[in-house]
Amino acid sequence: MAAARIDGIALQPYGELSFNSSVGARTAENGYKTAKIILKGEFVEGLGGGVCQVSTTLYNAALLAGLTATEYHAHSLRVNYVPPSRDAMVSSQSDLKIFNPHAETVYLSAAVSSGAIKITVYGKDEGLTYSIESKTLEVLPPPNPSVEIGDKDAVVRYGKEGAKSEAYLRVYKNGVLLSVKRLRSDIYAPLRGMITKKS
Repeated sequence: MAAARIDGIALQPYGELSFNSSVGARTAENGYKTAKIILKGEFVEGLGGGVCQVSTTLYNAALLAGLTATEYHAHSLRVNYVPPSRDAMVSSQSDLKIFNPHAETVYLSAAVSSGAIKITVYGKDEGLTYSIESKTLEVLPPPNPSVEIGDKDAVVRYGKEGAKSEAYLRVYKNGVLLSVKRLRSDIYAPLRGMITKKS
């Protein structure tokens, strides 16, 4: 649903796109359903879960097309569908905004197939190519799991590593590197595991 609302958008010269304004509030009334979201450092069920994969794909597609992200936010925990410092979390308080710094209109195409999303940016070819490099500076191990009394010995939730990371944008022309720019630096918290022990 979020991808369909992005598909076909024309981003005017020096114009800015707001992801939240484009896809609408993630509510049941707006057609969104429940899936996994991150809330207060935990993976829980919430309305509009999965929409961050759309915003993250748009963020990467925009940067690789020479557009600029004027607002973006990292998740509090690492996500498994993109390298660190390449995610773009959205919520009712956090937006993704994409700016078109060019004198020509660019057009967005978004399609979902078999659980994967593809976003394409169409515009004038200026002869430049872009790549994004993710660097993990430090791995943050999860703390010891919490232990609760239960009906049996079991793992309720596995711990998850956190990370300190950075992302860099490289710009090329005819295969020659023109510039390297640090885009961002982020800290993703580790997630404590949880086990139960039979009393």
